[in-house]
Amino acid sequence: MIANSLGDTLSPTLCKQLKQLYATLLSPTGHLTVNLVDCAQQPNLQDCGLFAAAFLFEWVTESVNTPLRINFTLSEMRPHLAVC
Repeated sequence: MIANSLGDTLSPTLCKQLKQLYATLLSPTGHLTVNLVDCAQQPNLQDCGLFAAAFLFEWVTESVNTPLRINFTLSEMRPHLAVC
C-alpha cells in the first residue's frame, strides 16, 4: 500500500526503488502490484517527510485500513513532530 501525498501516480524512480525493496514479491514477469491509498495531498515539495510520518502514525495507531484523507494543519505539523 502506497500513500502518495504528491499525487495519484508513481514516478519511474519510485517504481524502480519499490521493485528493488520488494524483489521477493515480483511476479514472474517482473511486475509488482501496489495499491495507491487515497490520502491528503501536500501543497508543496518540502513536506514529504512530515506527511510520511503522519500517515505512518495513523496506520500504526489505527489500522492500515484507516482512511488517510485527514485535514492536517500544515503550519502545526513540523512543531508537533518536533515535540513528539
